[in-house]
Amino acid sequence: GVPGSVQSLVLARLDALHPEVQRTAGAAAVLGLQVDPEALAHVAQAPDTGAGALIDATLLRQQGRILVFGHPLIRDAVYSSLLDSRRRALHARAADWFKTRDPAIHAQHLARADDPTAKQAFLAAAEAAAAVPRFRRALRLLDEGLAVPGNSGADTGLLALKGELLLELGDVGEAMKTFDGALSVAEQGPARCRARLGLAEAMRVLDRYDDAMVMLDQTASDCEDDKGPIQARIALLRGAIHFPRGELEECLRANRQAAALASRLGSPILEAKAASGLGDAHYVSGQIQGALNGFKRCISLSQRHGLVQIEAANRAMLGLTRFYSLEVEAGLADGRAALEAALRIRSARSAMLAGNVVALMLMYVGGLAEARDLAEAAADRARDLGARRFVSEAEAYAAFLAFASASDTDVSERIARSYRDAEVHGLSYAGPTILAYRAAVTTDPGTRAACLAEGDALLRAGSCVSHNYLHFHQMAIDMALVDEDWDAAQRHAECLADYTRAEPIPWADLVIHRGLALAAARGSPAVTAEWQRRIETTGQVFPRMRPTARQTVS
Repeated sequence: GVPGSVQSLVLARLDALHPEVQRTAGAAAVLGLQVDPEALAHVAQAPDTGAGALIDATLLRQQGRILVFGHPLIRDAVYSSLLDSRRRALHARAADWFKTRDPAIHAQHLARADDPTAKQAFLAAAEAAAAVPRFRRALRLLDEGLAVPGNSGADTGLLALKGELLLELGDVGEAMKTFDGALSVAEQGPARCRARLGLAEAMRVLDRYDDAMVMLDQTASDCEDDKGPIQARIALLRGAIHFPRGELEECLRANRQAAALASRLGSPILEAKAASGLGDAHYVSGQIQGALNGFKRCISLSQRHGLVQIEAANRAMLGLTRFYSLEVEAGLADGRAALEAALRIRSARSAMLAGNVVALMLMYVGGLAEARDLAEAAADRARDLGARRFVSEAEAYAAFLAFASASDTDVSERIARSYRDAEVHGLSYAGPTILAYRAAVTTDPGTRAACLAEGDALLRAGSCVSHNYLHFHQMAIDMALVDEDWDAAQRHAECLADYTRAEPIPWADLVIHRGLALAAARGSPAVTAEWQRRIETTGQVFPRMRPTARQTVS
């Protein structure tokens, strides 16, 4: 509190002033330590505020065009002298002044005026901060709104947005608690659906796909009459769950439904997310041109409407599809920009995905040391998020890069452990690729053969995401060439050709033609050198494979 001596001194100075000037002092105290003269005139309801008299009394001082209290205790003493009713009225006028100027200060004044709309004002201010995006500031505003006394039902929107921001920042456990809280106070209707959608999204991040689908079914049942944003978000989430499972048709169908709903609603946010979902759906099945078009549309919409968060989450995939289209430099630039943006806005999940994508591209352009560091960081972020399928993939990738960059040659068990973890969470997303990494680091012919046979079987069974076909066969070709197993190199090249026959992929075509040519040439130095030059013209240097024991001792 204010010391009694200070309070007495300030009140004595106020008592010596004209009553109108005293009222101006109260209005100034309500506005804070620094006071804009125009705001003061509005709150005091006096064009001539008499601020000069307050300056003469050394209660205020001029600092440029702004008025400043001589000391925080002076301001506190004036503020505490106000009757409650007078204080609430002044805060209400201040809220009116800031309504179109600063949503956060507007909400704070409404709260101090005991206005019943204060919670909604804090939600609006937090939404504005999140859109910039300034997630930490948005979370502070949400907590301020939740601290305002009043109807707990009004907390649903605050809690739902808080959960969504916590999820974006990577605090999945706290996000789930927050969504549970939102669900407990939500009334029937859109508010309850939003809380359930948040829970489903958190479950998806944790790879709890079956639980997420059950939650989405409940949400769809509660909102079956809704033909708007809720159904669009349900479809988007269904598509996102089908993606890592390699459920191609289901993924495409869900994202097409989301795109149709988003287009009808005319929502830029939903349209951008739907374009991203269609990009994912095409990517799953190896339709790289369709994926590239989807991600381009998503980024274009995001940039046009200032959707920084959505752009950061999708630009890495734009880069990867450009890479597969042999736009190597542009792809790497997009990946780096995505990582930089994700780190800037503190989006843990986007940073994890972008780091892994940039590491993958760097492996093929010779940046092994940087790639290894990025993959290790992606693995750390995946563990922090609890995103188990990404932990398996990033761990195996980081281990392989440590081996390829000669920083750690004993990584076989780490990769084997990653594969065992992937078996628990589903092999469709990265299983064959992890097996290729394990085959690549071993010197044991039996282990290599077993890993390649298992990867082959998974790919033949279908339901694997496209990057498994591309990188498993590319690595298998290179291992076969090093081992001088020309028939195996030819077979893997033909398998990749079969996979891409319906829609050729420029990067895969390079891998296929090189594999077939080198297998046919039986290791001819001239042919090998020619293909090395051709690869380098695309800006790539394929990672070197390790020979098995059979070749090591020959």
